[in-house]
Amino acid sequence: MFTSDVSEPYETLKRSILKRGDLTDRQRSDQLFNNIDLQHGSATDMLQRMREAIGPRTFDEGLFKQLFLSKLPQQVQAVLVSFQNNALDELAASADRILEMRKSSTTEVFSVKEKPQTT
Repeated sequence: MFTSDVSEPYETLKRSILKRGDLTDRQRSDQLFNNIDLQHGSATDMLQRMREAIGPRTFDEGLFKQLFLSKLPQQVQAVLVSFQNNALDELAASADRILEMRKSSTTEVFSVKEKPQTT
């Protein structure tokens, strides 16, 4: 009656729980194409979230790179177009630097104070 391996029920339960918590391929695709964007994070963070959405599945590297670039602001895409042959991690790091420069230059523009008028 109890001759089966003790680890077998554990492994069966483990697989069942992991399968239940795992996203379906359709859910992963939807998340990848529609639910991941820059938000207020970095390009590197977005790339990591995109990779997590794919999970262990294979994905065409060129298509993945184009999808990643398409989620960046157009100004960043325009700068990175000349670096398209770089590795994806390098593109993400470059995008982070460009976004940081854009953020600091925007902050400087808004921090200009009006000179008080003298009468």
